[in-house]
Amino acid sequence: MSRGERRTISISWKIWFSTSLLVVGFVLSMVTNYLGVLSTDKHVRELSAIFYPSDRTQQSAQSFFVRFSTLCEDAVVSGESASLDAADKEMAQLLSALSEMDAMQGLDDDIRAEVRGLLDKIRKYWDAARPVYTQVAQGSATDDLSARIVVLGKEKEDLRLGFLRIGDLMKERIQTRLLDTSAYARRQQMRSVSIFLIVLAVALAGLSLTIHRWIHRPIVGAIHQLTEGTKQVLSVIRQVSAGSRILAEASTEQAANLEETSATL
Repeated sequence: MSRGERRTISISWKIWFSTSLLVVGFVLSMVTNYLGVLSTDKHVRELSAIFYPSDRTQQSAQSFFVRFSTLCEDAVVSGESASLDAADKEMAQLLSALSEMDAMQGLDDDIRAEVRGLLDKIRKYWDAARPVYTQVAQGSATDDLSARIVVLGKEKEDLRLGFLRIGDLMKERIQTRLLDTSAYARRQQMRSVSIFLIVLAVALAGLSLTIHRWIHRPIVGAIHQLTEGTKQVLSVIRQVSAGSRILAEASTEQAANLEETSATL
């Protein structure tokens, strides 16, 4: 194999290697991006699995509490014991919903602590409030009962605020997790783009070096040689032209001498 053929093969191999490196970098960046998408999807699913059921349960418990409060107020106003029986059912569903929320996996510790504290307060509240509402529903109306009703109303308002605190905590946690997931997705995208740019830079550098060494440099060398050859040819032409001019002048001078000799003779 001649030297020129080996050089041609070497140039082709370098170009193919640079192109292959570029393709591999693109594929690698796409794979990295795909894995990042899968990881982000996993985080979102985990977030939904934790907070969606707990938020739904919290909303249900809050609805049970609202209905329970309304039934207790009806019992006080109308004096009907049937409202207290319905309130007992709502209370049972309320306690069941909060217990279910407390048992959920993945719930943050501070939210779980709030749920357990609220659950304990509601039980104590109903243990103390049920006899009072029963006496009022039966027609008892004393100053002591009125004072206790006022105290129970304040405690019930505190329970309502407890539900709001749990809801605010859950919203805050959801927003924090979503921001973390979004930041993780951006980091994965930046990593994918960085990998592609690095591989692209390496491939372009290799391709540029190959073109400069094996294509640009020989072309420039050939042009330089042609330029030097052209200069040499022009120099020879100038020398030949000068010689022709000298010969012409000599011939002219000889012709003049011959004419003078002929005239003398």
